[in-house]
Amino acid sequence: METYWVPGVNNHGHYGRWAFAEFTEVYQIEADFEAKVEEEFNKMINQVLPKLSDFWGRDVLKS
Repeated sequence: METYWVPGVNNHGHYGRWAFAEFTEVYQIEADFEAKVEEEFNKMINQVLPKLSDFWGRDVLKS
């Protein structure tokens, strides 16, 4: 999944952005899922911010 499927779907671009996570501890799934979603969201934001800074010609975090 992580090596072939997710990169292939993301490279295609038609189906949005995908990520993969495996959860094995039943009593920890909710907390682990929340942490994984936050981690992936932060990665996405950090990829966009430099592009916005280039577009606007300034550091968007300081605005």
